Amino acid sequence: MNANPTPDGSVHADTRLAADEPAVIEVGSRGPRNPPRTGAAPTADRNRREGSSTLRRAVTLMEPELSAHRAALILGLVALVLSTWMLVALPAPLKHSIDAALAVAGVEGTAPDGIGSARGVALLSAAGALAALVALQAGLRILSVVSLHRAGGRVATDLRGRLLGHHHRVGPSHDVDDRGRTGAALVEDVARLSDLVAHHGPRLLGAALSLASLLGVLLVIEPIAAAIVAVTGGLQALVAIGALRARRRRETAAAADEAVLADTADELLAATRTLQSYGLEQRAEHSLREAGSRAARSRSTARRSRAVDRGLSELVTGLGVGAALLVGGWRMASGTMTPGELTMVVAYVVLSTVLVREVVRQSASLSGLGLARDRVGQLLERPVALSEARSTRVLGSLRGEVAFSALTVTGPHGMLCESVSLQVPAGQHVALVGRGGSEASALLSCLQGFDDPRSGRVLLDRIDARDPAPDALRRQLAVVQREPVLFTDTVRENIRMGRPEASDEEIVDSARRSGADEFITLLPEGYDTPLTSGDDALTDGQRRRLAITRALLRDAPVVVLDGADEGLVPAERDSVRRALEALASGRTALISSRAPETVMSADRVVCFESGALVEDGAPAQLAEDPDSWLSSWILTTDLAGH
Repeated sequence: MNANPTPDGSVHADTRLAADEPAVIEVGSRGPRNPPRTGAAPTADRNRREGSSTLRRAVTLMEPELSAHRAALILGLVALVLSTWMLVALPAPLKHSIDAALAVAGVEGTAPDGIGSARGVALLSAAGALAALVALQAGLRILSVVSLHRAGGRVATDLRGRLLGHHHRVGPSHDVDDRGRTGAALVEDVARLSDLVAHHGPRLLGAALSLASLLGVLLVIEPIAAAIVAVTGGLQALVAIGALRARRRRETAAAADEAVLADTADELLAATRTLQSYGLEQRAEHSLREAGSRAARSRSTARRSRAVDRGLSELVTGLGVGAALLVGGWRMASGTMTPGELTMVVAYVVLSTVLVREVVRQSASLSGLGLARDRVGQLLERPVALSEARSTRVLGSLRGEVAFSALTVTGPHGMLCESVSLQVPAGQHVALVGRGGSEASALLSCLQGFDDPRSGRVLLDRIDARDPAPDALRRQLAVVQREPVLFTDTVRENIRMGRPEASDEEIVDSARRSGADEFITLLPEGYDTPLTSGDDALTDGQRRRLAITRALLRDAPVVVLDGADEGLVPAERDSVRRALEALASGRTALISSRAPETVMSADRVVCFESGALVEDGAPAQLAEDPDSWLSSWILTTDLAGH
């Protein structure tokens, strides 16, 4: 007599309460510890209030995505409601079928009202209605699942797009490098939020609606049966909630003890020689047996908990069915209930216990929804680094003149640069040098539109960098960084990202100019060789030359080199520098580097100290002056081994 509803409330065998959430454990060196607690357990009323508030906040967070897929959601929810009502209605044709079948068999007092002598026709009609209702309920269930899952998938995709787009507009000063937290929000938290739409939410709604509809029907047709269902459902809810808490606690303890066993085994295996040297083999065996015994007891306790849960659930269901049979037998003896009606009441009792446990299970499955919503919401609330474009101005072909006018930039730890004014004529190569490099990073970040200055302006060909849209501004820049990024795609497509509309011939030409063609043609599939972001098949120098090739293909008037030649092994340094020279040739180049050779090869060097511009001139001329800032920096850098 076990059953379990499908996402919309349809039923199949099994009333066991499945484990919903992975246990969080903390393992110590001597045994399991209880999970840390941050405060007293909230009351049931507080839990309900917080759960309702969490659902509202989650829906509000996803409102733009939900609105975009309103039609699929409405279709899925309408199908869910209709399927739920049909599930509740199923016992009615079952009742008529049983009574009609008994009447056909000649059992007196069981014929449904109004069928007269056409008992066979009544039986066929009742059985046909039952089959049709089952088929229609199943069809609506499938439609609901398909529609809601499709809508949930699209909501997740759109929400990830919105989250990633916002992340791309957040500047470095706002912790954009926290990839772990952002990655978890993009994948796990968004998936949990979309489950509210596609899976757990509909299942919870379907079960709750089915239970309410069932009680409403019974209150009208059999008030006594409604009371039995209410009491049975209440007991089942208490059993389910208590069992869920106990199982989680015991599963946590079992997982902790098993982790201790694994750690103990690893420790003893690693210490084999030491144990043998000191004659501690028996002591080690005793320690392992003790840890193994503790883990076995914990796992056995967790399994017994499942068995007790199932037994209590079946006991409560049995008590409810027994109460229904007692009342039904008394009613049948007095002639006020037919066997079919008794069967219908018993079916409702069993169904109610299943629905109650489904409500508890799905409510527990949404327990992490609040945390997921908070993490995604916090990321979306981060202030963007650059305000929206002040005009729709389209940038045409620019010469590459760059100017920083009285620029002041602050970071999380204070002032990065203060009132810096710097004019870079088109085609000039300028090295930006400072003790820690924070001033150069701040200037380049403002130029690329990653951060808004506290005051001052950045001009590109005398156009304020805040006027055009960020993507229009960045099309005028070709950037190469110390850590080149390669995407999971072919070599050809990685290069093409510099200018997506570029032809294959332009890609090959750029690779030849950077020297990357030399090693690309030696790869197993040449330009069609697949790469991954962490591909070890390429050396660091080869990866940088691919990034330089991408920048060459972009054909932008301004080149930004942010540590592009730093950290290379000597064998690859010359090839990368030749590629960088090819990239910068004929273009404006802003160079942030700690390599004295690179700084000395620039047309001009600008030196910073504590956020202020302290020196500006030709590198060779400044280096000859022993009292210059640059001369001191070169000496310090050489002594440090750079």
